[in-house]
Amino acid sequence: MTRRLLLALAALALLAGCSSVSKSVSSGVSTMMSWVGLGPDRVELRSLRVIAEPDANQDSATRLDLVLVYDAKAEELLPKTAPEWFDQKRALLDGVGSRLGVVSLELPPGTVVDPVALPDGYRKALAARVYAGYQAKSGQHPIALTAIRNAVLRLGNQKISVISEP
Repeated sequence: MTRRLLLALAALALLAGCSSVSKSVSSGVSTMMSWVGLGPDRVELRSLRVIAEPDANQDSATRLDLVLVYDAKAEELLPKTAPEWFDQKRALLDGVGSRLGVVSLELPPGTVVDPVALPDGYRKALAARVYAGYQAKSGQHPIALTAIRNAVLRLGNQKISVISEP
């Protein structure tokens, strides 16, 4: 039995070297490794609700992008601030294709989106971040939602708060 297992693993390693099948084999191995706790983490996010307070973003509409990252190399390319994200968004999406997914919202003050529609396949994402077009500097940093299962974003006057619901 052990010998058969070793032969099967050796065959997989050989197949992984072939360009025509390496993608499907490495994807299968990655999925198997993730299943047994050895692969990359996936997003925990299952639901998202956004509440824009009546004075949100200094009484201005707020652009908000939920960015789902499906590839570790694509995550390295993400900007450090929301203004950089919105400036580079088109170029980034053109450059990385399906390795990023984006859900875009525009919320005037006093708006609630419950729930935010998450795209098909979002559970395969490695990370989830939110960028918000805030006027105040305190609201311009990206918000990590990767480890939050049921998230509520509260858009306030100067900043955004994140609440994790059970």
